[in-house]
Amino acid sequence: MKYLGAILGLATASNAIDIRFWHQDPGCRVGTYTACVNAKPNVCCYLPAGVAWGQGVSYEPLPLTWKLEVRMYRNDNCNPNAQVSYPTYGFSDECIPAWLATPAGSAGYGFLDKIPKRDSVEESANSTQACTSRQQVDTMGFADGSQYNITGFSADMYSELLDFATGNKRMAELPEELRALRLPHNVKESKRVRSS
Repeated sequence: MKYLGAILGLATASNAIDIRFWHQDPGCRVGTYTACVNAKPNVCCYLPAGVAWGQGVSYEPLPLTWKLEVRMYRNDNCNPNAQVSYPTYGFSDECIPAWLATPAGSAGYGFLDKIPKRDSVEESANSTQACTSRQQVDTMGFADGSQYNITGFSADMYSELLDFATGNKRMAELPEELRALRLPHNVKESKRVRSS
């Protein structure tokens, strides 16, 4: 038992999870997203204050043997009084659509000792875990699969790039300083959508 913390630490170091806020698709499949890449357990991943909130939140990749609780919050500070959470085990990804609550401003996940029933939404009063630190989203993904490093972006910078990502502005007009933040790889993935 005294080695459990060290084992979990090694496991999370090698299998960190991406938390993605989908801005156009509550089903977490297509369009623009912003993410905390390689988020650790019990870290509050949040969107900058005053910007568009997520229509759905996905968690990926999930190690199939991990017993987790995935959490979506209706605020930008992971306040557990505004939380929707699900247990998950044996799935490679999860998606919590915003129609189960309201658009998401923050999200996180944590380990569970056991998996409760999956047939209902658990509200915050039933959660036993809390976020121990905060991390602002650090990556923005476009519908074409391209990704941009947005580490440390202010709300204004975030909103400007989001306008290009969602098609409100033409990509030909993207300033060179933002073009320089494009990451060298593209990502395309599909998710399993939570229906209840």
